[in-house]
Amino acid sequence: MKSRFTTDRSPRQLTYLIGLFFLIQIQPAPAFSCMPFDLQRNYENFHSVLVAEILACSVEIRENAQNTRTCSINATDIFKGEARDFVIDGSHAFYEKPLVAGESYLLFLNEDGLSPVCSGKGIVDPEARKVSLKEVIEATNAGDTAKVRLRQHAYFILTQLKKLRDYRDGKRTGLKDYWLFEDNGYHCSLTQLNNDLSELRIDIRFSYNDDFTKSSTEFPIKQIIPQTEKQVQPALGNLQMSIYLPHPVRIQDKPGELIIDGTSYLFKPRLEETYLPTEPLELLSQNSSYHIYGQPATDILARLERQPEIKFRTYIEETNSKGNAISDDRKLYISSKPMPKASTAVVNGGYEYPIDTFGIDEALSKFVACRKTWRLKLKE
Repeated sequence: MKSRFTTDRSPRQLTYLIGLFFLIQIQPAPAFSCMPFDLQRNYENFHSVLVAEILACSVEIRENAQNTRTCSINATDIFKGEARDFVIDGSHAFYEKPLVAGESYLLFLNEDGLSPVCSGKGIVDPEARKVSLKEVIEATNAGDTAKVRLRQHAYFILTQLKKLRDYRDGKRTGLKDYWLFEDNGYHCSLTQLNNDLSELRIDIRFSYNDDFTKSSTEFPIKQIIPQTEKQVQPALGNLQMSIYLPHPVRIQDKPGELIIDGTSYLFKPRLEETYLPTEPLELLSQNSSYHIYGQPATDILARLERQPEIKFRTYIEETNSKGNAISDDRKLYISSKPMPKASTAVVNGGYEYPIDTFGIDEALSKFVACRKTWRLKLKE
């Protein structure tokens, strides 16, 4: 008799499904199953960073070992290291496509010329353009996200190239961005860019177009906290500040506390359970966040420019009864205990995370200007 925990899916397929599940909930990443990309870290860690055209590729068949795929290249733009005439393609079919002859790529190479899997490489398309949120929503509703994600990745590679060129030409002092401003046609947003999965992430939004809520995809979400009616989105022209916890920890039904230079602001907790129906399993995950609206959010925004000392106190369940196992015939729960960094203090039974506002200046000024512009337009 087959166990109720048995599945016909291979471990590789299940890993892919779990990766896909997380991809739905987070911002687009440069590679579908890779960790968040950090250009500064990659620049420091790799021996060579360059743009090259792939001329031809050949495969060396090895017995009892992984085959070696080597490509001859023509380096056209070098940001670090020296020109070379070959690259060892470390792509893995499960994670990313192999290098294609005739295409130009941004490459990150080890000293031996290896381009490892999940290194951040990508095709350079000078015609790539930013994909709007509306296009992503329409593609998701139509069940055709593959092409949109490829276009997103092509535009992402162009943005990385611009940073590398500006850094080489002395137009910027580093390659890491700490905060991101966006105006996507629905709202202005100021988001903390954080590649460390054990850290909190801050997102501030000013909504000015309600078409987003009308056209967005309804993902299957069950609200756990609060247990009352579904959360109501703030009205147009209202400011919302959200703090997202490391995924996928589970919070308690207690307010979170943002502490700025000794002043406290209470955030409402929200715990949601999201599932992705896949045969033969349903993948479920815990999504924990805190939110504050209106004047308190405005007061916090006004204080961020001074880059004050900020901490956020949250209360997390130490254990999760659902764990990381299949709980019944069809449900695979994705959850975990908290993984705070050493810098996270335990205070009054809660975890107290320090929040770094370093590098916020430029993105914050753009957000403030965007909010001011749309507030005036909404009053017309």
